Amino acid sequence: MLHTWGATVVRMSSSTLPELDYLYIPGEEHNPVMESILHSRWAAVLGLAINHTLRAADVDAVAVINVPFASAPGDAHTAPDIMVLAGMGGRNLGRYEVGRDGPAPLVCLEILSPSNSAAVIERRVRRWLGCGAGEVYVLDPERETVERVTIAEGELQFSDARGVHSAGMQASFATVSGRLVVCCPAGRTVGVDDDSWGWLADEQRRADQAELFADRETQRADEAAQRADEAAQRADVAMARAEQAERELAALKAELDRK
Repeated sequence: MLHTWGATVVRMSSSTLPELDYLYIPGEEHNPVMESILHSRWAAVLGLAINHTLRAADVDAVAVINVPFASAPGDAHTAPDIMVLAGMGGRNLGRYEVGRDGPAPLVCLEILSPSNSAAVIERRVRRWLGCGAGEVYVLDPERETVERVTIAEGELQFSDARGVHSAGMQASFATVSGRLVVCCPAGRTVGVDDDSWGWLADEQRRADQAELFADRETQRADEAAQRADEAAQRADVAMARAEQAERELAALKAELDRK
């Protein structure tokens, strides 16, 4: 059974361009827009998190945000909020076409917007599944849910994606304290309200403090070693003096014996 998600606003391009199945500002047909702050925040969080987990797993793939996408030449263009593309690490692109630029996406993920309807979502995910996308997801930022979409006997099937590992993203979704999160970049769960840059600053401060502590411990160890060396030197001098005194005493005794 297909879900229902609000009203639909789908703008199409002029006759000189392929069909564009996404919102755009008039005159900026190749520039898909996001419809809300929450939408853009989720896209940013997912992009950073998934790229991190891909690098951590040493997977040659990249997560891109809102890039126009065609499943074949002349096909309608969509713009998944997140696509994971294999073999694209280090490459730049403003449009991705299956075949011309590379294989079908490992992942296509749509973040629901106010304009989305069930018909819009069905049309888009069918296009992605039809071109061979490995995993397709629909994330609802208002309800904080995420579903994986598959197709069986021509019918779309929606299943809760939380707690299920994604090979394409090298990550998984979960609900923690009522919040939808991605697990587990840098061993953490990351949600839309989390400040990953703040975590980086915290980790850097901890690293700086640990380095300062290590430097101080090293300095103390060096000072202790220096004191030990100085004590050893004093002991050597004292021993040398004792040996000299012993020799002098032996010489004096020998001279007395001769007398």
